[in-house]
Amino acid sequence: MFFRKTKIRYFEEDRKQVQGIDDIDLTSTFMTVSSGLGKLKKEYIAAANNGDEYDSNLAFVYKEAVLYTASHEFYGCPTCEKIIRRYHPEFNHLEVVEKMEEYRMVMGQEKSEFKEILRVNEMIFQLLESGTYRISLKKIFPTYGQNGIFSDFTNGQEVKASVDTYYQYMDNAPVCVDSHTAYILPTQSTDNLTEETIQQYRQKSYLGRGLLIAYTGFLGVLLDGHHKATVAFERGEALECLVIEPLEKGTPKSKWRPLEVSASELLQSRTKNIPNIDDYCLIIHLIEAKELQSHAQLRDFIAKVLNEKILLQEGEMDYLLSYCHVFEESRLIDFYPLMKRYDYKDIRVSYFEKLASFENSTAVDELMLNYLINDEYDNATVTKICDKYFEDKLNE
Repeated sequence: MFFRKTKIRYFEEDRKQVQGIDDIDLTSTFMTVSSGLGKLKKEYIAAANNGDEYDSNLAFVYKEAVLYTASHEFYGCPTCEKIIRRYHPEFNHLEVVEKMEEYRMVMGQEKSEFKEILRVNEMIFQLLESGTYRISLKKIFPTYGQNGIFSDFTNGQEVKASVDTYYQYMDNAPVCVDSHTAYILPTQSTDNLTEETIQQYRQKSYLGRGLLIAYTGFLGVLLDGHHKATVAFERGEALECLVIEPLEKGTPKSKWRPLEVSASELLQSRTKNIPNIDDYCLIIHLIEAKELQSHAQLRDFIAKVLNEKILLQEGEMDYLLSYCHVFEESRLIDFYPLMKRYDYKDIRVSYFEKLASFENSTAVDELMLNYLINDEYDNATVTKICDKYFEDKLNE
């Protein structure tokens, strides 16, 4: 039987074909896969134990087996090495070992060039379906998955990031953020993680890169790098990943606008709290609306707001509180005098929920006590938050 050889071509923004991989000197490119093997793909499958043909789940499939589904806790992805051994029989054992050593070295070195990273991943690219993809290096936030893969953090919170467009209506205007891959979902269980390897990564300042395929909405599934993502989660930081994003037919092949690049780079810093999807999208909206392109500019913006040189609407203030909660948590305390104003009464619950997440803060203790003494019961929900805050401290 005759099989067409898989071909991979890279393109620039204007669809001009790059002559060779060595001509790529950016951190993002477009790629077309011709005669792809179609072994790593996203498809709709019938839901388990349900005969309704319209009830379906998104799934990644490898060797006709589900790697990940949206509604079931199933984590069955093999390692990249096993995938390559299965679908690249042209390589003998020693060749696979050599190629994996090169792959790990390039993906693990901070100074590796983008073209080198593309080259060592072409064995995986060949397993994709034929089509067009955006390939880029991005910092992606690890989540804890559905059953605590990256940590024992199981407080019931959810990362509601599967929507194609994030939408809220605030300040009598819509807040819309188009989806792009920003959060990691695991595809391997904790059985695949070893404490020894995790300890090795804990000693590193730079963790290396993961390999991620866009899944749905703001979510991507991790094919390689679960130990790295575990340590990134512990540190509260994003993990640099090579991200594969399939482009639907008709999708414009354009790079991010300058402000989008700034927003992406801004959110790559180490954080106090990994942002939930609401915080993430509100921060992006704030950055783009106010054309802020660095943390220094945001700190200056905060100072002007606190000194009342800039007056914000209620929704805009909530966006800024989200930024502080993720990047400048200690500054949240400084907003208390403003939060007592009538203008911001509707975001007091959000504000006090953020304060309640502090650990061992005398300043927050005093602030919570001050509110309980002087609140005049004008917001029962905030009163309950303060009461529970002190109740939890007594039970520690």
